[in-house]
Amino acid sequence: MLSRLLAPWLARRGIHYGWAMAGATFLTTLATSASVGLPGVLIVPLRAEFGWDTGATSGPLALRLALYGLVGPSAAFPVPVPT
Repeated sequence: MLSRLLAPWLARRGIHYGWAMAGATFLTTLATSASVGLPGVLIVPLRAEFGWDTGATSGPLALRLALYGLVGPSAAFPVPVPT
């Protein structure tokens, strides 16, 4: 795994491995929030390109955001592993 290589390399430089994990989490959160917010910027070009009205463009995006909000909290619960 990458952690077996990265942890000693960081330790030699006096950097705690937790900072690498915090950085990876920050970059993942940044990329996720950008992908969630990007369709809002694209609504006007999509309307102009395909001739769609606002409801046809923003309706599916609103449904996607609602499903993301409903499913997101369940992602934090651990899945029981059968023993």
